[in-house]
Amino acid sequence: MTRAHLLVEHIPGRYTFHDLLRAYAAERANAEDPAVDRSAALHRLLDHYLHSAHAAALALDPHRDPVTLSPAQPGVRPERPADSAAAFGWFTAEHPVLLAAVSQAPVAGFDTHLWKLAWAMGDFLGRRGHWTDSVRLHSAGLAAARRLGDLRGQAYGHRGLGLAYIHLRRFNDAYAEHAQAVARYQALGDDAGCARTYLNLARSSDHLGRTREALRHAERALELYRRAGRPAGEARALNSVGWYHGQLGRYEEGLAFCGRALALLEELGDRYAQAYTLDSLGFAHHHLGDHPAAIAAYQRALELNKDLRDRRFEADTLVDLADAHEAAGQPDAARELLGRAAEIFDELGHAKADTIRARIADPATIR
Repeated sequence: MTRAHLLVEHIPGRYTFHDLLRAYAAERANAEDPAVDRSAALHRLLDHYLHSAHAAALALDPHRDPVTLSPAQPGVRPERPADSAAAFGWFTAEHPVLLAAVSQAPVAGFDTHLWKLAWAMGDFLGRRGHWTDSVRLHSAGLAAARRLGDLRGQAYGHRGLGLAYIHLRRFNDAYAEHAQAVARYQALGDDAGCARTYLNLARSSDHLGRTREALRHAERALELYRRAGRPAGEARALNSVGWYHGQLGRYEEGLAFCGRALALLEELGDRYAQAYTLDSLGFAHHHLGDHPAAIAAYQRALELNKDLRDRRFEADTLVDLADAHEAAGQPDAARELLGRAAEIFDELGHAKADTIRARIADPATIR
């Protein structure tokens, strides 16, 4: 079929129809195949991608809040990535197909598939910095959950949309979405869902310059995670409480909370949250003047982020590490690290790249 130009192997092992052939195949299917057969085939296709994406999402972050899936249709064979690297590779290869599946789901009446696909794809899109895709995806998922009257789907949709808005610097919108999510999790009696959303409310508040309020949200999250018996969430909340103490200039308190968080996260094997916590520890050490400890913490965070393929956080950590090297009197190392950060921000299409390059170009900023 490839020799006859009916299929194109656009990347190794991945095939696609020529555009005209795809249009013709769709036309003939609509004309010749009964509607019930077309719906059943689409159901199997969406089941395959939802169950595969769900497995890949949990391989990326086993400590995510779970969603429950209905059994796949007979004959469906989902893929099961063995680890985080395999899951990331699967999402990268299937990214355009997953977005196409999401566009088909509401037209065909598969709203449950739609909002759960949004859940499954959210982490991957975040790590790659695809925030515009994330807004579109979670907006569609939220609309689907509303059509279904599904409070859990609505809660996740508001939360996912709010997180995307944080990264797009739409902080008031982010705060409003997370407040909506909290209300729905409260209606469900879901302490863990509320706690996770309070952590995002804290982030929104901090970006709006309301750091004391952010600390209160983080402390509420810690209380709820403990009540829910969720140690992974408790550890993440401990890190957030420590981070906001640091933002308020209470660096010793920050070290204490984040140190407890890191010990628990290492015990649980939560590498993703370990990276964030090491970044918090680096911040506290830096502001206490312990530059070797700050560099060591940031370097460990950087290694984890590279392994986890979180490009946005990798770039942010490179900037933090550069700051620590500059404070330690190592300007050449700082410049090299800032250059690497700018390259990643360029790759992500992030405006921060220009700020970093301007800093590198100004000799007065790095000495």
